[in-house]
Amino acid sequence: PIILYDFPALTHLDMSPGLIARLASIKNVVGIKVTGTAEKTEEVLKAVKRDDFAVFIGTSFLLLKVLEMGGAGVIDPVPCIAPGDVVSLYESFRKGDRERAAQYQGKLYALMGLLAVSPQPAAVKEAMRQLGHPIEPHVKRPLQQAMTPEQRETVRKSLIDMGLLKS
Repeated sequence: PIILYDFPALTHLDMSPGLIARLASIKNVVGIKVTGTAEKTEEVLKAVKRDDFAVFIGTSFLLLKVLEMGGAGVIDPVPCIAPGDVVSLYESFRKGDRERAAQYQGKLYALMGLLAVSPQPAAVKEAMRQLGHPIEPHVKRPLQQAMTPEQRETVRKSLIDMGLLKS
């Protein structure tokens, strides 16, 4: 099975909904991760005519909106940091509890500051370390190798704001 990856900022290729629909006609192409706007995701959902084709969003901050459109879920770092909240959002939505799902969606916004720290992979690894997972926040070159104390504090504050760490 193949999942397509639509992230123009990194791949330098902006797949149109029409192209995605054509690729989705290939049997072993089973889904796509759209890292972009909810509008583009909605266009993809409308263009692809396969019930078994999964459309994922590339940011948890749009998860509820994309689920409401018929999307399958999310592929991004937030579930690594707050898996319980992301699963609860998804399960609340699937059970029809839109209000509870919206509460979880709102709670995830506390992580925006953390994900704005550059390089993002190091910030996610630092968050995992601060949450007690045995991981080093090092990333491969050419990304910045060490986080500044200010960046580590931004990560810590985001985790506190979300209720994942005590102050």
